[in-house]
Amino acid sequence: IDGSFQPAPFSHSLYHIVHVPSKGTTSFVHLTKLIESLEPERRKFWDTLWMVSDSRDIVHPLIYRHPETKKPVLCFHLGMTGGFVQHYGTKSQKILSPE
Repeated sequence: IDGSFQPAPFSHSLYHIVHVPSKGTTSFVHLTKLIESLEPERRKFWDTLWMVSDSRDIVHPLIYRHPETKKPVLCFHLGMTGGFVQHYGTKSQKILSPE
């Protein structure tokens, strides 16, 4: 999500793709379909996670409801996610370390 380093990420992202390279690492994924395809146990776990931005002390739920469609979407940025916290803001909060 663009703007994940801010308290309120950008509401929209606009791309004007003039030429699509035949090789590269950029992928576009339908995030709601990804979430809905998760096994129940993994979805339950992901629902407890919060994304921490690597550039500021900004934390967002990994899965949240889109403000207009109310569908579940992901909030993360592959290049700017510093880590994840489970159960953020509760007594059982813990910082997850890479496996």
